[in-house]
Amino acid sequence: NSIWQQLDLLFEFCQWMLDRFALLGRGPHVMLWRGSTRVDEQLVAGSLRERRCTVRLNNLVSFSRTREQADCFGDWVFEARVPLAKLVYVPGLIHTRSLDGEAEVLALGGDYEVGVSYAS
Repeated sequence: NSIWQQLDLLFEFCQWMLDRFALLGRGPHVMLWRGSTRVDEQLVAGSLRERRCTVRLNNLVSFSRTREQADCFGDWVFEARVPLAKLVYVPGLIHTRSLDGEAEVLALGGDYEVGVSYAS
C-alpha cells in the first residue's frame, strides 16, 4: 500500500501549503497542546514539579490546537512550541472528516521541551 510514500507526499503537501498559504501563521513555530497519561515513560530531562521538562514523543504524534481539547486525552497536558517544519497534517489540509473533528495536528516526533500542567 506504499504507506511511506503516502506519508511523504502528505508531509510535502502540508509543508507547501503552510509556506504558501500560512495556514497557521507566518512564524517558525506554532503553539500546540498534547494530553498524556504516561508522562514518566516520556520524560527525558527536567521534572513535573518544575513544570518544564523535555519529553520524547513517538515518530508520529498528534497535538491539539487548544488546551481544552488536550485536557480530554490525559491527566497531564504538554504545551509545546512545535516547528512548522515538523508538521505532517493540519486541519483543513485535505477534505476528510477523519481528523478534522478534534482539530488534530500531526507532527514528527522526537524530543520536545514542553510546559507541563495537570489537566483540569
